Amino acid sequence: MNARWVRVVGVVLLLATTALAGRASAVIVVYDLRLDFSNANNPNGPWEYLKGNVPLTHFTPVTQPALPAAAANGYWGDTSSSNNSAIMLTTAGGSATGLWTDNDFLQDDVLVRTTDPSTGAPMVITWTAPSAGSFTYSGMLWNANAPLGPFGTSYTMSLNAGPAFESGTALVGNNRPNGVSMVNGLTPVIVLPGDVVALEFNPAAGPPTGALAGITFTIDFTPVPEPSSLALASVGLFAVTSYGLRRRSLRKSAEKL
Repeated sequence: MNARWVRVVGVVLLLATTALAGRASAVIVVYDLRLDFSNANNPNGPWEYLKGNVPLTHFTPVTQPALPAAAANGYWGDTSSSNNSAIMLTTAGGSATGLWTDNDFLQDDVLVRTTDPSTGAPMVITWTAPSAGSFTYSGMLWNANAPLGPFGTSYTMSLNAGPAFESGTALVGNNRPNGVSMVNGLTPVIVLPGDVVALEFNPAAGPPTGALAGITFTIDFTPVPEPSSLALASVGLFAVTSYGLRRRSLRKSAEKL
């Protein structure tokens, strides 16, 4: 009977462990602003590019001097000029332009040209939670505006338009190798389906003009385990506990005889 007991326990625990391990193997879903970037769709999965709360439209070509050589796929904006209010993914490093350098940006970097204060709402990138769960995050902001003037960019991060829980400013000197890293991302943030994380970009205090900045942003999302996985684990635990109690009861009955 001892051997049978060991076998039953082993089988039940194996089933429960296998179910949970299978779930754990896919437990973290990585969302990367750069890798997920789309020039075709907005919204793009959980990501959306906006000016204020208005979704941006795709335009081609980029209109900043020399920049089209490194941003061949156009930009998201609200007008046919990317000189104001634009979000784009680079197709080459800054050195390809003859004006910027690779210290300003590299291939496959996301660039944000902030809105001039007199021309409307800030630039915003949002991520919407696909299900209940929690997330940690990492990222960096840097000044990519060196050839265009000594201006800078500030950002804030918020959940559901609440108080900012992350912020930073990239000024002259904060180029790509010396960017401003996000610092609060290791603390898990709890979300429900449809909750919205917003990155808002504004010109840094000072000259009344926008600037070009680079941004990296990655979310490591942990969904709440599916009910089926939890149920199977519960069944396994219940079976082990019930069998143990039954064995104990039978043993005590035998001892009384």
